[in-house]
Amino acid sequence: MNPVAIDLFRLFTEVGAVPGEDFSWDLEQQSYHLNERCFTLLQAAYPETEWDEVFAEVEHDNSEIVAKLHATLGFPFVEQLASRMALRLPELPDAQAAGYIQVILGGVSAATGVDLYPFVVEKLGMAGHVRLEWLLRQEDPTVPDDTWLFDLMQAVDAPQEEFSFQAGEVWLDEAGLARLSQVWQGEHVVSEE
Repeated sequence: MNPVAIDLFRLFTEVGAVPGEDFSWDLEQQSYHLNERCFTLLQAAYPETEWDEVFAEVEHDNSEIVAKLHATLGFPFVEQLASRMALRLPELPDAQAAGYIQVILGGVSAATGVDLYPFVVEKLGMAGHVRLEWLLRQEDPTVPDDTWLFDLMQAVDAPQEEFSFQAGEVWLDEAGLARLSQVWQGEHVVSEE
C-alpha cells in the first residue's frame, strides 16, 4: 500500500469504520471507496472539517500560472515550497502551524495568483490533509515566528548571503527582499538588514 492509502486506512479505522465493509481500495485504479456510514463517522469525529470539500476533486487549475511563474523564476518554486511546507507542518504546534500556513498561502496567492493549497495537499497524507483543513479554519492563529520566511527564502533558491539569522530572526538584504517580493506579499513586516 502506498503512504496515502495507509494514512486513509488509519484515519478510517480510528473513527470506527470497518475495512471491506465501510471502505475499500481499488489498487488497479488507485482509488478508494467509502460508504455513507464511513462518511458519517468522519463527520462525527472531525466536525470542523468540511468533508464534502476534502473528498471533492480539486477544481483549481493553476498549471498556466505556475508554468509562467517557474519560467520567470527559472526553478520549480511551487514544488519546492509545497515540499518544505509538508515537512515543516508536522513539526509545529497547532497555533503556530495555523499562522504558518495562513501567512504563506495568503501571501503567495496575493503576490503570484497561485493557489498553493492543492500542491501542499498532494504532499501531505490524509491525516495531514485533515489537519490542514482544520488549521485553515483557525481564526486567531499565533503570529508565526520567522520559520515561514526562512522556508520561503529556501524555496525561492535565495543564496545564503541574501538572508541570515540574527537574534532568532531572519534578516534579508536588498536582493533578498526583491526575491521575496516576487513570490510573497502580506501584512507581516519584513525588514532589510
